[in-house]
Amino acid sequence: AELYREALSRARTLHLTEIARAYGGDIEFPRFDRGDWREVARDARSGDDGLVYAFVTYTRAGGRSAS
Repeated sequence: AELYREALSRARTLHLTEIARAYGGDIEFPRFDRGDWREVARDARSGDDGLVYAFVTYTRAGGRSAS
């Protein structure tokens, strides 16, 4: 999780899989200010078991990294 947090400030693009279900675990992608990002693509899907998820691409608003 620390690696994600450190890299997030330098990223220009995020390619995330957003899953509409909570899972237990000790590592997750850090929360980020969605106002700093613009969603540019979303491919929403549903699995045979009813799991809803989406492949989502964000670009940093303004096109620059935060550092």
